Amino acid sequence: MRIAVSGSHATGKSTLVSELARVLPRYHVVDEPYYVLLDEGHVFASEPAAEDFERQLERAIALVADDSGRDVLFDRCPADYCAYLAAIGPDMLRRVSARHRRTRESY
Repeated sequence: MRIAVSGSHATGKSTLVSELARVLPRYHVVDEPYYVLLDEGHVFASEPAAEDFERQLERAIALVADDSGRDVLFDRCPADYCAYLAAIGPDMLRRVSARHRRTRESY
């Protein structure tokens, strides 16, 4: 089973994932794409930028696809980044729509 925890910043997602990992020890934990990208050397803008959310969306899709068939706990999912991009504005929705099918298929 694959479980993704979704929600706004500072709402306890990582805490919940940690607790779930404790009671579900056979599950593999996948960090939030933001931290995965940071670990790889990506530098984010000091103010959140659409390009950064798009990059995180792409990474979230890849992380979900890479862990198919395993018992996994995801700290965030592609829907989180679609929501952030949609909140930026309607133009971003059009850009995201090109990825919508890939996002939906990642579940």
